Amino acid sequence: MLINSGQPPSNMTVDICFCLDCTGSMSRWLSAAKDQMKSIIEGINKLIEKEYPSLKLQLRFAIVGYRDIGDRPQFFTQDFTDKTNQVITFLNTLTASGGGDLPEDVLGALDRCLTLTNWSNTNARFIVLITDAPGHGPELNNNLSIDRHPQGAGTHTVNSICDRLLKKDAEIDLMFCRIKPKATAKMEKAFQTHYDAQKDETGKVFTTIQLFDDKQQETQSFHFVFVLDESGSMTGEWNSLQSAYVAFLTRRNDDQGGDDHFTVVQFDSNARIICQQQSLANTPRSLSMNGGGTDYCQGLNKAGQAIAADHTSSVLFRMTRPKIESIAMREKKNQRM
Repeated sequence: MLINSGQPPSNMTVDICFCLDCTGSMSRWLSAAKDQMKSIIEGINKLIEKEYPSLKLQLRFAIVGYRDIGDRPQFFTQDFTDKTNQVITFLNTLTASGGGDLPEDVLGALDRCLTLTNWSNTNARFIVLITDAPGHGPELNNNLSIDRHPQGAGTHTVNSICDRLLKKDAEIDLMFCRIKPKATAKMEKAFQTHYDAQKDETGKVFTTIQLFDDKQQETQSFHFVFVLDESGSMTGEWNSLQSAYVAFLTRRNDDQGGDDHFTVVQFDSNARIICQQQSLANTPRSLSMNGGGTDYCQGLNKAGQAIAADHTSSVLFRMTRPKIESIAMREKKNQRM
């Protein structure tokens, strides 16, 4: 977008602000997203020097990492600098956690980008938004049933943010690196509409890039298989076991594991599947125990059937007793555990 905009002047300052989702759902994407950001930070200067060797370029980067409303802290900020090592060092400190519901405070994050104090007086200003989730509220999110802020978050609206992004003599190109196109389709359309409406006046564009292909997305989908001993010997431990199980589900919910699937197998002298490849929302929180004898092979075999029926790339296996070597070794050979 930058180097295809015609012959540049002899001197140019370029400001690029990365607006990076750091909520729990990004845990599966953050490392790869960081790698792509580093490639841009380290490679764009060389690319432009090759295309325009006479250009005296000052390239400055900033990063706004964001989480959702109620997360503390919510924002992580590296202001503009031309010191790429400093930017990459800051980027390496960012981790993914929190969020709770699927939508995030995208408008609040863009507001934080816009209020950075040292945007330069250049015509080459960019915000690169990287997220797998839409913003809160009906303007950006189609599924309000999973939105803790269904009326929107704070005072920011798409109009108010876009008016600032396209403010005369301070316009900013917005690039959206999307990860889950279906989840963010409404948000993408909202920004596209506003930029298209003022394109002739501002010359600025809204650009979308698909960050990961379908195969990469599939490898980041997790299937958790629980194999729980419900034999009589577990009577005194059952409540503790169930508490640990529920705590794990709660943690996945807090870290936005909405794409996860869960299978629960319980066994005593026989085994039964309580649920198979269910979404997090449909996975039972309360489990009852039978209290019979103990046959590990029954539980392992039933779990093996569930795993064999699964065609995703990542299966995570959890069992309450240690005799899991046989199934673990079998599945590791398939590189799925």
